[in-house]
Amino acid sequence: MSNIDNDQQQHQQQTVIEMKKIKKPFEKLFDDIVFVLSGYQNPIRMELKMKALAMGAHYEPEWNSNCTHLM
Repeated sequence: MSNIDNDQQQHQQQTVIEMKKIKKPFEKLFDDIVFVLSGYQNPIRMELKMKALAMGAHYEPEWNSNCTHLM
């Protein structure tokens, strides 16, 4: 393989990597996350909850079929 072919391949790989990057605003980073907290006590529990909510996650007080993450 020539250097030109290698350069083209590297450029294509970089383009694919850049296309995969999804830019979202901070408050929408966790839009698809529904989480439950277990084993944490306040004040850490409230801090984790508030940070995740600020990033767009949804909180459930108890595990259910909608939950995607258990912390």
